[in-house]
Amino acid sequence: MENRATEVPTSPGSIQQQQADKGTTSITPAKTAMNDDPDSDSDGPPPATLFPVSKNRPKKPMLSLREQAEKVVLKQLTDAIDGRGAPAKYCCGGRILTVLSDHSNTAAKYTTVPTSPPIVIRWDTEDDSSRKLRLPIAEGNFNGKPLSVPAIHNLIRACNDSGTLSRSQFSTDFDPHYLGILDVVTQIMLPGFTSTFLKGRPEHRGVAAQLTHLQIHSGPSKGVRMFLPALPGNNYLGKLFVCLPNAHQGGQLEISNGSHSTIFDWGTAKPTDIQWAAFMGRCEHKMHPMEKGNQIILVYNLHVTERVGSVLQNPVLANASCLPLYEGVRKILELPGFMKQGGNLGFYCRYPYNHTAPNAAQRFPYALKGVDLVIYNVFISLGLEVNIRPLLDVSEELDSMDEMNYEIDADSYYDSPEEFFTDLSLENDDFCDCCGEVLPHFPSFKEWKLGKPHGDLIGYKFDPLQFCQSDEEASLFRERKEEHLQKTWKFKRYYNIKWLNEPRGRSKAGRWELALQNLSWIHGDEPTTEEFYSHVVLLVKVPKMAKRNLMPKE
Repeated sequence: MENRATEVPTSPGSIQQQQADKGTTSITPAKTAMNDDPDSDSDGPPPATLFPVSKNRPKKPMLSLREQAEKVVLKQLTDAIDGRGAPAKYCCGGRILTVLSDHSNTAAKYTTVPTSPPIVIRWDTEDDSSRKLRLPIAEGNFNGKPLSVPAIHNLIRACNDSGTLSRSQFSTDFDPHYLGILDVVTQIMLPGFTSTFLKGRPEHRGVAAQLTHLQIHSGPSKGVRMFLPALPGNNYLGKLFVCLPNAHQGGQLEISNGSHSTIFDWGTAKPTDIQWAAFMGRCEHKMHPMEKGNQIILVYNLHVTERVGSVLQNPVLANASCLPLYEGVRKILELPGFMKQGGNLGFYCRYPYNHTAPNAAQRFPYALKGVDLVIYNVFISLGLEVNIRPLLDVSEELDSMDEMNYEIDADSYYDSPEEFFTDLSLENDDFCDCCGEVLPHFPSFKEWKLGKPHGDLIGYKFDPLQFCQSDEEASLFRERKEEHLQKTWKFKRYYNIKWLNEPRGRSKAGRWELALQNLSWIHGDEPTTEEFYSHVVLLVKVPKMAKRNLMPKE
């Protein structure tokens, strides 16, 4: 971060003297206004009294030179952290330890530090023979065998005049993903990446590295600019340079973003360390002059990928017919007697999803995982309609109202039985018209409840937490309460869903989320807040057998 000079007063005393020389000030006289008194001969109010401002009026304290300089530095730090193109966002780097043997126990000593086995590079020569270079190059003998140092010079000769070897001309076992480099890039650089790619669900983004070429700088040499062609597309993130372990001096990598620059000095590192740097595609970069030795760099393009959800975008990559559940589901749907008239299958998702977030609707179905994703993908691949919806659970809050409604219906029945004939399916012959006392028994609570199915309340879409307020009548009748809830939390009532599993408790791993809060008023009592929770479910629409045309197996 560059330090910029700022002009500051050279003599605080002179500023104070200038303020003192201003002397006494006064308030400007008020403008003439209409007189409120109609009998007054005056054309307006008397002139405002002039009075001096007190010389003892507190003044804003002057900043000392140290405080002003500190303010400048803090401003620079703010720009570095949160400014446009801030250096905290445009690049990152680190190192990885290497060992001289694949069977070394060195890695066990560094449980928290990434380690890598020796890096192997293979390339073809003009006579179609294969050559190999193993890095880092150890000094002296290794396992009783003399080391072949000239191998690195053979690799240099295989490169073109600019020291470049394209990826089609060599291979390496170095893996930036396995060693955690891409995880670091994803955590540091990806959150600051702005693009239309997966804009609605940025949390599903990942980073992939594509090897483009190998670059060798040999000393002594002048500073050079890397051959880095611009890439089209809105998912291009930037570049990754990996400096393989080999002793050298000089050749610093300088990355610039506007007025900020960062230098990676790999020549001062241990010759057994792998050094790396990643930076955004908008940055400028150059290599400083090499002084001694050979600097071997792997160059990668960094792309933003669809880390979550690609299984649904690419049926070739993840073929649903290869899933173990596919054949079993297909055979069941082909059975002539299975849901002959059609209907809905339901499944409570087993994994927690933040489905009350503002962008929840955009994240589904791509956010599904595990068995939830398997079920969705299998039924979709068979040509069935699968909807992902929130289910509102009102059982804990409203089921207790059924007993009260049952008692109200029972009392009303004996007062006016003729109004219940249709509702209770009573025959006229069962009622004694002459005496008016013999009545069929009112059904039991269980029978009454079977006659009033409430169904499942399935939301039309995913919404953030909603709030509503019900009236006093809604505290007495369940139907009235549900009408109030539906005005705020839109749902459709489904009957006879054939559920494939049971929901787990609301306290289990966050599968249930608070979806609706209702302020309920009860006459003579203080208002109470009712909380209703929702759960993500899959609804599979199964057509009638006559219209059930399953997709052919791929």
